[in-house]
Amino acid sequence: ERKRISGWGQFFDDGGSGYTLGRDAITAVLCEADGSGEQTKLTSLLEGRIGETVPMHLAKFYQGGKRYIAEFADLVFLAAESGDKVSADILEKNMVFVADKINAALEDLVNHSDCENIPILFSGGISEKADMLFPLIKKHIFASNCCLTRLEREPVDGAIKRAKSIFALKSKGENFNA
Repeated sequence: ERKRISGWGQFFDDGGSGYTLGRDAITAVLCEADGSGEQTKLTSLLEGRIGETVPMHLAKFYQGGKRYIAEFADLVFLAAESGDKVSADILEKNMVFVADKINAALEDLVNHSDCENIPILFSGGISEKADMLFPLIKKHIFASNCCLTRLEREPVDGAIKRAKSIFALKSKGENFNA
């Protein structure tokens, strides 16, 4: 049985991806620039990378799109590691979003089965920072019987391996129903 919880894309999900971390970093710097936000180390990191002020670069962010914005997610980790409160808050907000989705899935699982230890697998670029992210997520998950694990390989690797085995069976003339 499958059930989709979140993963609706950039217009409808609001956390937990490289895009949302990058977007939140840029937003924090813009808010500092216009006086509506707190001072943050993200400003010097981001402006150092782009070579101009963030407000001056605004059109380029829009032109670059989602992938370009996601390229700045790593700055949130750098700033948070150096004690930047704004960056720590960005990580916390995003991981609360992730935990809320996990809680929705866990609630459904707990109601439908007797799960002793529930594995929760993570992949993607930001999962490389599992040492920072997993404690933030874990403190907002209601079930203690789950295990957060980072996949060492991307899920697509498994799909490619499966496709190769199907192709090998078909090339041998075997009948295969997927």
